Amino acid sequence: MQHVTIKEIAKALNLSFSTVSRSLNDNYQISEKTKTLVRDYASSVNYIPNLAAKALKTGTSNSIAVVVPFLSSPFFVDFFEEITMLFSKTDYNVILLQTFNNSIKECEALDVAIQNRVAAIIISPVHDDSNGSKLAYIQKQVCPVVLFDRTNHQLEVNKIGVRHEREIAMAATQLLKQGCKNILLLCCKGIGANDARIAGIRSAFLGKQEQEYSWAVLEIEYNHPNEDLKKQLLRLLKEQKEGVWYDGIIATTDTLTTRVLPLLLTYEGMLTDCVQVIGFSNTAYVRILNPTWTVFTQPSRQMAIKCYETILELINYKRLQITPTYNTVFLDIIPG
Repeated sequence: MQHVTIKEIAKALNLSFSTVSRSLNDNYQISEKTKTLVRDYASSVNYIPNLAAKALKTGTSNSIAVVVPFLSSPFFVDFFEEITMLFSKTDYNVILLQTFNNSIKECEALDVAIQNRVAAIIISPVHDDSNGSKLAYIQKQVCPVVLFDRTNHQLEVNKIGVRHEREIAMAATQLLKQGCKNILLLCCKGIGANDARIAGIRSAFLGKQEQEYSWAVLEIEYNHPNEDLKKQLLRLLKEQKEGVWYDGIIATTDTLTTRVLPLLLTYEGMLTDCVQVIGFSNTAYVRILNPTWTVFTQPSRQMAIKCYETILELINYKRLQITPTYNTVFLDIIPG
């Protein structure tokens, strides 16, 4: 069936093309009576706006690009679900782009966003300086940009996240209070928050005697966590027989938290009896697998709400030609 056009609506209602167009866009210059007439008729003939044509005319579309490393992570699933629901109540729609935690793929995703003339970009960057010049160009010349989760990126922009240094320091301090002396910090290799996380565990060990206490970092390949975690963690556990025995583990991401427990359970019997674990996960079943674990939940939905509010504000600032003030908003993690 052929789509009805604005020109055909104008002809049917004996109105000008501009009057119909302005009515459909809720222009203040058109009376409410005319707007109602046009909208009712457009609805009766199943009129569908030509968004591509509108984007060409205005320079932007009604799309918001959300750029994430992986949608397989429950954290990003929760975030995307929440922000999509929020924008569904507006005239904006959300398009999802994945980078697979690769800076080249991230660059390609940003190009797709530009080509689609998006009204704004919300992104969890690959690492602290990935595509910095391109993001700076986008923010200055194309559309507003908001960073979430990985807030250590060098770009001067609005950022919404958590204090990774503080949350890891808190987790390490809790393990130390529970009697742990040697703690292993599990991180995914090459992601933006690792420096802050390492600083967090380092601060928790300040003042501890090196002869009695120790900590180490194990970085796991993000793209192949199952194989790499098993290989590295089991190697480390075997080496412990001749050296330091790690009695505490901090798993910093959902990807790692959900994979540590099966390895501990299958390594020479119940290693979970002698290793205390704190994990960061938005996966509900983790607590069922081992209720003795301490699991913190990242505030993904709260981040989505704050990103939504910030983006709408920035879009309005751009329309009014107001220069925004950039700041970073930190949210609290949710105790298990």
